[in-house]
Amino acid sequence: MSLSPAAVPAASAPVPAAVPSRLPTPSHPAMIPALLRRPQAAPREFEALTGLSPAEFEALVRRTAPLYRESETVRLSQRPRLRAQGAGRKFEHPYAERLAVQLMLRHARPTQKLLSRLTGFTESTLSRDARRLSPVLQAVERGQATTEPGPPLRSVRQLLGLLTP
Repeated sequence: MSLSPAAVPAASAPVPAAVPSRLPTPSHPAMIPALLRRPQAAPREFEALTGLSPAEFEALVRRTAPLYRESETVRLSQRPRLRAQGAGRKFEHPYAERLAVQLMLRHARPTQKLLSRLTGFTESTLSRDARRLSPVLQAVERGQATTEPGPPLRSVRQLLGLLTP
């Protein structure tokens, strides 16, 4: 029995080697925009993304950092602990970057998936930070010195009246 040429499968073309992606991975530091680290370098872009100028943002960071530390202390002391506070994994991103990303999420309203791809934050980190920073931003909006629950934050611009003396 002879096989006809049509019955014999043609030699398959060589499979091309996987082309390495030139895009950085989400954990790569190049994915975190430089304007999150240094808002003064691109003030108009920073304001377009967050709704605050770099000076207003710095004032917000100074005002919210103590409130955030207080709210974290309260949160961490609510349940019995097996280890001391601060013994767990450290944050991958500094507080100011996490706050800027949350302001971007509130002001520009991108999806968390898009924001995670643009900034290098994971979606779970974005959710966790939103849950932890929301009471702090609400306290600043209401002009309170504590992070007790209150009405929801409506816009980033509402913070501006409270930031200027």
